[in-house]
Amino acid sequence: MNRRVHLALAAVVALGILLVLLLGIQATKPWTSAAATDASVAKANDLTNVTDALFGPLVIPFEALGVLLTAVMIGALVIARPLTVTGTEESSLVHPNLAPAPMPSAAVDPSPLGATEDQQ
Repeated sequence: MNRRVHLALAAVVALGILLVLLLGIQATKPWTSAAATDASVAKANDLTNVTDALFGPLVIPFEALGVLLTAVMIGALVIARPLTVTGTEESSLVHPNLAPAPMPSAAVDPSPLGATEDQQ
């Protein structure tokens, strides 16, 4: 199969999964108990403790953790880049960062300075 058929099949499968999830969410009844009162529901849905913890005195560690996790993900992507094959053997796999840089090929003139072909 070619790439277009694979992409079309993947799109159909993804839309099917999305449809099943949306129908499941729509058919779900609200979670309530017989003992639930308006006061207990309001207390359970109160997020002031969570927001005070995240954006109160712990906001600096929260932001530092975000920067640290971003740096870790970038480092993991750099390390996990695919290896390139430079030959036909398995031992010729070279990481792009560890490959030796090609030496510049400078044209070397074997004749003495200032000499022309007639003078040689």
